[in-house]
Amino acid sequence: MTSEYATLHHLRTYIRKTLFKHLIFDAACITTVDPNSLLSTGSLTDAEIEPFHDQLLENEYLTEDLLSHVQLATSPSIKAYSLQQAVDSDLSVRLHTILMPAGFGDELRIALVSNNRCWGFISLFRRQSRSFFNKLELDQVTTLALDFAQTIEEIVSRQAKKHVVLESGLLVTSTDLNVIYVNTAGEQWLSNFRIWEGLNHSQLPRSIHSLRVQLQKENTLKANLVVSIPTGGYVQLRAEQLHKNDLSTAIAFYFEEASYKDIYIYIKSRYDLSDRESDVIEYIQKGLSTKQVADSLFISSYTVQDHLKSIFRKTGVHTRRELISLLHGYNQDH
Repeated sequence: MTSEYATLHHLRTYIRKTLFKHLIFDAACITTVDPNSLLSTGSLTDAEIEPFHDQLLENEYLTEDLLSHVQLATSPSIKAYSLQQAVDSDLSVRLHTILMPAGFGDELRIALVSNNRCWGFISLFRRQSRSFFNKLELDQVTTLALDFAQTIEEIVSRQAKKHVVLESGLLVTSTDLNVIYVNTAGEQWLSNFRIWEGLNHSQLPRSIHSLRVQLQKENTLKANLVVSIPTGGYVQLRAEQLHKNDLSTAIAFYFEEASYKDIYIYIKSRYDLSDRESDVIEYIQKGLSTKQVADSLFISSYTVQDHLKSIFRKTGVHTRRELISLLHGYNQDH
């Protein structure tokens, strides 16, 4: 896989085409996620799935169904599964109440995991007239999945080296996602996301849908996720329920530039930083001195200096000032 797949939308399209060369399926959903929350940052969803896509999202985030995304992402053994071939397949609510009534007889599911973090999921669907996914096909997808996951991680993490000043946007919708208000910046964000995800002008980004479903969980008033954007940098999407007379009446979605804390795992991956180096960076970007960092981490000042030398080498900077500028995404002359 080469760097020509510069955006996640292009990569999702490539993944679907590659999979279709190896096995037959009638529909697919290729999803990238925020590894912090496992919420969707975008997906390539075939038209056959769109009519019940919201049902699938609710099943994913609001229930504890068989072979859920969380189970797949945290499994010690990353591999493809068939809902029909799985143990206790008769217990799959997803299969028996959503897919089969829609004419589909099986779903292949796998998490895209690299460096112990989940970057996305693949779902392939077969109609009831076809045979179930077999072991050979599951093994083929399992083999391909690691390469897919590593490429997603590479594309997302390299945004840590770019920066574009991002204007904050606001979108307010009803609880069923009918637009009530959107400011100018929010409208621009929606337009950009539609282009990046290959959506039409009437569709809301997948990330908006996944945040909305997350808010449906009991006692959940806020939700957020981080999305890498093709123009550089990361945007944090925050969702908050708005209430009147103790009833949820609307949802406010905020598009904001992500902070260092929000994109910590991407910076760590981009520059191959160790856990301790990441700890040092966290304190350095807060303005702490070498002695203060050492005291906070219960290590010597000499050890902090050694970590800094390694960090400078990996990130290509020479001073703390340059490091902080890099962390904030700005050039020295910004």
